Amino acid sequence: MSIDLKIFSTIPDIADWGDIKKRLYVLISSEEKEFLGENPSLFELASKRKVADDEQLSLGNHYYLSLAIPNTLGLSVISKAEDIDEENLELDYLEDYGENLEPKQVQILLERWRIPRYFYIITSFGGRSRPEPRLFIALATAIAYSCSGYITVTSNDLFDLGVGIYTPEDFQYTKPKF
Repeated sequence: MSIDLKIFSTIPDIADWGDIKKRLYVLISSEEKEFLGENPSLFELASKRKVADDEQLSLGNHYYLSLAIPNTLGLSVISKAEDIDEENLELDYLEDYGENLEPKQVQILLERWRIPRYFYIITSFGGRSRPEPRLFIALATAIAYSCSGYITVTSNDLFDLGVGIYTPEDFQYTKPKF
């Protein structure tokens, strides 16, 4: 079973791989650092080109991670659709998944989410290794910190937090159920 998380940014600039990687190392234990290896790499899916640490991720690109352990972690930078009524779509999304948010928080997030024209999706495909769920949580948290973003949990079956929209501070301590 594939697991996906959306991470919505509140800043206009897309993160670079080096910043995400630096934040990832801070968020994991010494044992988990061994799973990453000394220099985890990010590759574009289509071209298989290695992304430089100082390189900004590209809108519309899909990436995969090369770690010391076999993994199925993927990262995509997705453009917000320009031909839909974003305001109503975003409000509906916040109301549907923001079960943990107060109405005032929903309005604040709605304004902040209008700034960027993109969001991130991270994926863990089926056949994942034992440490991958924890690395998945750390990667989502690192990306959210990099973009002053929020992580959306769309199912009660994935994490102990349940359905909701979470700050990286709240999400980083969740426990996986997969």
